[in-house]
Amino acid sequence: MNIVYTKQFIIAQIIGIFALIVLMLSFQKNEKKTLLKYQIFSSFLYALQYVFLGAYTGSLMNLTCMARNIIFNKYNNKKIPIYWLLLIITLMIIFSLITYIGIISLLPMFAVILYSIAIWYGNLKLIRCTEVISCSLFIIYNIKDILVFYDDRIKERNSNSMVYADVETLDSNIWYDRTKNIIYKDSEGFKSIINRTESILNDIKNNYKDKNVLIVTHGDICKAIHLYFNKNAQDISKFQQNNCEIICYKF
Repeated sequence: MNIVYTKQFIIAQIIGIFALIVLMLSFQKNEKKTLLKYQIFSSFLYALQYVFLGAYTGSLMNLTCMARNIIFNKYNNKKIPIYWLLLIITLMIIFSLITYIGIISLLPMFAVILYSIAIWYGNLKLIRCTEVISCSLFIIYNIKDILVFYDDRIKERNSNSMVYADVETLDSNIWYDRTKNIIYKDSEGFKSIINRTESILNDIKNNYKDKNVLIVTHGDICKAIHLYFNKNAQDISKFQQNNCEIICYKF
């Protein structure tokens, strides 16, 4: 399987790995001051990762967590004034309301507030337990962000009577003729495939600007997608996208 990633995505994943390592190391510390120092750095790395992913809300939330840890860390073994906790909670509520897109979008807010209360309380065992709960809430939130749509415009070619034909016997000039909607009496022509592929790609371009969209489809649709982004391609029959191969295109 050949997977093509953007440079920003690769950098984001590398940063995310380091952030996770630092976060895991923080749980091995037996002093709250040291634990918070590690988590200040991990929050910064996560904020940086979200910037490379273009997820600026996530970056802002992690920067808020970093600021919280810096403030709370200054008090060491002293009791943290409750006004700092109330300020963090207020900021998280405001950020969540600004970016509200449904009940589940509030999960990060609950995660950060819960963990902030645990840090404010100061018990290391409670901090570790609430971090597990907070991470679980973030995982649920991230999973919901993966939207799946089914669209007939990227279904396989409607071959009709040619469905069982030997591929080797087909004339590629007819099979990939860009001027015909119907070929071999009742089989869908490549022009029809191009039209419906262009339609869905234009919708994606207009409705999902600056988003990453994964399309799972069939071979002839892959050829039409390649043609959409490579207008000067000559013999499209020679273009081959392997099973499970991922190719990255940009509008």
